[in-house]
Amino acid sequence: MIRLQPVILDRYCQSIISEIDRIGKQAEISNHDKYLEIFRLMKKHDREIALLFDNTRRSNAIEQLVVLKSRGLIENEDLYLLTPIGERRNFTGLTGCYKIYRIIFWGG
Repeated sequence: MIRLQPVILDRYCQSIISEIDRIGKQAEISNHDKYLEIFRLMKKHDREIALLFDNTRRSNAIEQLVVLKSRGLIENEDLYLLTPIGERRNFTGLTGCYKIYRIIFWGG
């Protein structure tokens, strides 16, 4: 996951920036309300970034993979990069994360 971490983090940050942009374009709310909404959003995402990208190790890899996959931040092509070439299969859904975890850490 370490090799993919910068790519996935960039995707996540882009989604946050898109949310902030959407909030900023809302004409029906005041600038102060926009600020408060963005502030709450940033606090939420700061916690999520810490959960998803800090302390990456084998003991919490499956949880991080499942959450990243459920949020659409990991694509099937990314999962292929994490597996040995001879072990590549179609990894879809959250079960794909478990399969990839087994291949990476338990050899299949």
